[in-house]
Amino acid sequence: MEDAYPLPGTLLLSKNRSNPDFAPIQTYRLRGCATKPIQKIVLENGVELPPQPLPDKDQSFLLRILHFNDFHGQITRLKEHQNDAVLSRMVTCIEKTRNTINNDPNAEMLVLSGGDELEGSLFEQLLSDGQEPVHSSYRLYSEMGVNAAVLGNHDLDRGIRQLASSIRRDARFPILAANIITPPEFNDCIDPAALFVMNSYRIAIIGLLTQGEAILQCNDEVQVTDPLEAAQNLVPLLRPLSDAIVLLTHLGRSQCDDGHAGATVGQIGDVELAQNLPPGSVDLIIGSHTHHALNEHGLSDENLINGVPILQAGAFGEYLGDATLHFSGDMLNRPKLTNVCLINLNGLKADPLFETQKIEPLARRARKIGQRSLGVVASGCGLDRDSICSIFGAGEFELANLITDGITAQCRSNGFLVDFSMIDRAAINDGLLPDSDLHYADWFRVMPHNDCIYLYTLEGSQLAQFLSDNAYRINRSDENDTERGFAQMSSEIRYRIERGKLRFKAKVHDITFSGVPLTQLQKRRYTVASTSFFRMLCRRWERDTTSSGVSLFNIHEVPCTPTSLSLRELMVEYLLRYGGVTPEAGARLDGRIKVH
Repeated sequence: MEDAYPLPGTLLLSKNRSNPDFAPIQTYRLRGCATKPIQKIVLENGVELPPQPLPDKDQSFLLRILHFNDFHGQITRLKEHQNDAVLSRMVTCIEKTRNTINNDPNAEMLVLSGGDELEGSLFEQLLSDGQEPVHSSYRLYSEMGVNAAVLGNHDLDRGIRQLASSIRRDARFPILAANIITPPEFNDCIDPAALFVMNSYRIAIIGLLTQGEAILQCNDEVQVTDPLEAAQNLVPLLRPLSDAIVLLTHLGRSQCDDGHAGATVGQIGDVELAQNLPPGSVDLIIGSHTHHALNEHGLSDENLINGVPILQAGAFGEYLGDATLHFSGDMLNRPKLTNVCLINLNGLKADPLFETQKIEPLARRARKIGQRSLGVVASGCGLDRDSICSIFGAGEFELANLITDGITAQCRSNGFLVDFSMIDRAAINDGLLPDSDLHYADWFRVMPHNDCIYLYTLEGSQLAQFLSDNAYRINRSDENDTERGFAQMSSEIRYRIERGKLRFKAKVHDITFSGVPLTQLQKRRYTVASTSFFRMLCRRWERDTTSSGVSLFNIHEVPCTPTSLSLRELMVEYLLRYGGVTPEAGARLDGRIKVH
């Protein structure tokens, strides 16, 4: 850990340790708090910035920026015998570009990542490997020459302490987020911005993290603040210090895209960010979070906002974004974006050495974890993914019964006084094969997201309102199947839904809690366990519904507290106790929801 840290209102510019394999680019870190107004930037003792280039109308400079985002650990798609390469295809493309750049004295390149690096794949389990923990993405990105990454909301899923350990151990490049506040002992891990110097040109990269979902992963130790305020604090000071400013964001494209790919955008996306910054203050926004594949064949007019181009490269390693900034030698104008596109990596030849020497050793370890036995999937307890999508929101569902009962039991065994539990479709990503062995990899496909367990507090009257609202969300055969957030609950709650002829005429009857009519428990307060992503996938439907004048129950206005428990690992312990997905574990129908 480094001792020097600037006083409030000051940023410290220090020289970053260079990745020895990619040394020509000089990297500087901007350290300090950017969530409050900044008066000045000071140089660390012994640090000097190279002078900016002198005007020369005959000498221009090209900066290629290759970018990707939301990899979610899809480093390689694990198969039993041979992997389906992903990251090593990208390495092929990056190395080809690097070779071209190396032959041009007036060109350079940066490789940037938009965050959400690991969550969602078995590789994340290597973080907990007691013998040799490793953040597979950070380590491999260092090997392939990534220059900087912005923090994504899911990068906080396992808490700031494990994230800090991963950064210190495996990331040989700056991790950026200007709008995050962490405890002082982690000041050396996350920076507001970085400055790259190449051919005397200075490129400032500012990182910004969404408030939309990061608050779900955070607790009192970590705060995520307004990204616009952080940008407004930084940009005026970096403008005279740099030749270009790039905002590397994990915000999502726009508020209008809230719910796209299940992502919550929050108060501000890239579009709103560009609209609220002074014209000409930044040169480029490279975004992520909403998994948009933008500008596949060139910059679209809809992605040029207030003069600022907005880029994003899909997700899961399908694309590599490619953008070129042209700096004129006369230095009279800021750089121009002269080329932008997405490179489709599907079908591209993988780098064989990177796959076999760098990725495969990690893949073997992840595969071994996936082979861990959890028991069996009993007859009649398995369903494919398509069946789950249609059945989950239609009424009682065996797998949902097992999961909700499991959450309740496991929370209680961990000392939390939970009355009942609830989940929506976000908790189940895939199905299971009946009459089969159950391995960790199988359950990981069901629950690839390491959602935190949250405890909600509901008054008796609120519980009645919540259940009435839940009846509005049930699937109906005469309407398209879309995610409306229908909740499944553990066995303590039982009730009957009368669908009626119209969705918002549905009613609930005969509600009981632990066998007692709810009408007799109006003054009781309930502690309800759910997940950090509960009712997130249905936000678009909720927005459209409320805009049409229908009032819905907003669970996010109810007091809630995060716990240290995670859904997937909680359920793994439960499945091991009962020998897998079995009727004894709760995978059966018991009449808790009746639909008429």
